[in-house]
Amino acid sequence: MLKNQKGVTLTVLVVTIIVLGILANITISTTTDLMHDSKIKTYITNMSMVKAKAETIYEKYEFENDTSDSTNGLGTGDDNIGEKVDVSELGKYSIESDGTSDNYWYKWTETTLSNNGFSPEMLKSSGECFYVNYRSGEIVYSKGFKGTGTKTIYSLTEMKNYNN
Repeated sequence: MLKNQKGVTLTVLVVTIIVLGILANITISTTTDLMHDSKIKTYITNMSMVKAKAETIYEKYEFENDTSDSTNGLGTGDDNIGEKVDVSELGKYSIESDGTSDNYWYKWTETTLSNNGFSPEMLKSSGECFYVNYRSGEIVYSKGFKGTGTKTIYSLTEMKNYNN
């Protein structure tokens, strides 16, 4: 009498649930990896644009000024160059004094970004900033990027190396 009944057996149901679980796991893993890659590529792109603008500013500065006395950096007072910072403030970002470009670290806030034609939304929240070294061309993002199982990465150079 039971042979005439049609329906799904418990075994088929369990196998279907297991297959769906495996597919969901693969999808979630792939999506997480894509979001991770997208995030670091966005940081690298934003920092590269800031670097290009900083290089333009520095080249203009070198052209217009006598750079034989390089102890003062770019000076202060120009809304496009940012706020000058001491290299000792950058220790938490793994930046150490190199003796040659210490006077060229400047802080780019939302205002500096706007003054240079960038969207302030490049910084995800208030209090974040980019630190720009006009001489070495290094860019540091104060938020940093937390890689999988690694320390937080702040500099453009480290982010490019991490992404490769």
